[in-house]
Amino acid sequence: QDSADLCCVRFSPDGAHLLSSGEDNTAVLSDSLSGAPVVAYHGHDNAVTRVAFSPGGGLPFVATASYDQTARVWPLCGGPAVATLRGHGWFLNTVNLSGGENHRAVTGSYDSTARVWDWPEGPFRMRRLLRIAVGSALRAARDLSPPAQRCGVA
Repeated sequence: QDSADLCCVRFSPDGAHLLSSGEDNTAVLSDSLSGAPVVAYHGHDNAVTRVAFSPGGGLPFVATASYDQTARVWPLCGGPAVATLRGHGWFLNTVNLSGGENHRAVTGSYDSTARVWDWPEGPFRMRRLLRIAVGSALRAARDLSPPAQRCGVA
């Protein structure tokens, strides 16, 4: 990202590549040793705020989240997006892809929601809309139970 501010950078599961995004509305896959660009992902209409790799052993995809209120899922090796995830009411600030046989994405937005998207064998479809506790609601939840119980590990 030479001409724009960098928003996010992530290592691939095997450490061989970096996925970066910036205010130039793109994400770039680069070699993690040389920094040489391998693939550029174009299609967003605003800054790309977050990027994610599908976990190792899963389908070879990357995901991007943008201030254009969409997330996109792309084939790792390039080409057009295989999905554009729409529905948030404000800028997206996070995205992630699940591994294993559950092909899912999760997106988060400044609209205080997270959306879980399924991709069984066709196009992504929203599965659940979650209201996420932030600010004072999160502080109140912290007072309700010990940390281990909140995380389901007790």
